[in-house]
Amino acid sequence: MAKIKAELKILNYGIYDKFDQQDKDLPTLIEYTDKIPARAGTEFGVTVEIRKARGDIMQWRIDHPPFCDSKGDPAPAFTGEFRVNGSEYKFFLGDSLFEPLADMLGLWHLIITCQGKELMSKKLKVVPLAEYLRAVHDI
Repeated sequence: MAKIKAELKILNYGIYDKFDQQDKDLPTLIEYTDKIPARAGTEFGVTVEIRKARGDIMQWRIDHPPFCDSKGDPAPAFTGEFRVNGSEYKFFLGDSLFEPLADMLGLWHLIITCQGKELMSKKLKVVPLAEYLRAVHDI
């Protein structure tokens, strides 16, 4: 197994505008925060910059609060992989909240690994809207 030379840095995290996976542009950060308001359609996550890893395959995982899939079974962590296509490659890892919002509340753990080595870990907490407004906006 080759030594991992990749360098990964978190550029920002929080609430973003809508992300289109087919678009080459990453979503725009709306608010830098680790508390995410429970509103259907809210896009949240983390944007990272990866260097010294051109051509490497990286894995991502999102551990989420327990909820059931469309069949009523416990939903597993979201997982996938991507190829680093440049010497200074930017990548967005995140999700969008959906109904029922009560199932979305809690800690979301976003992780990027390469060859089993964890390169990035960020925890974001989805909270009820009223709690978010009090904590972030002093309302």
